[in-house]
Amino acid sequence: MSTELDASTRLESNSPLEAFLRTYADVSGGLWDEIEPQVYDLMLPSSGGSEAEVVRVTFDPEALAEHRGAQLASFGTPLVDQLLADAVARAAMSGSF
Repeated sequence: MSTELDASTRLESNSPLEAFLRTYADVSGGLWDEIEPQVYDLMLPSSGGSEAEVVRVTFDPEALAEHRGAQLASFGTPLVDQLLADAVARAAMSGSF
């Protein structure tokens, strides 16, 4: 089985929001690491020129108890709203929108 097939199968098994987060990190020059299913360490370049921080995010509310300090990533949360707004702005600037 090829790596491409493994990657596409894995993307299909995750939620669209998880796929967006990983793709956003890749495109924006950030990094992501899946700690366990639905739990990621995310590092995005800062817009203010300060050093980027690693943020632990989870898409599973039950994982918050196990990962203290993690942020819940779902539609309507500040982190996801910020990433979606930045993605829309990037698309508008590139003329892809």
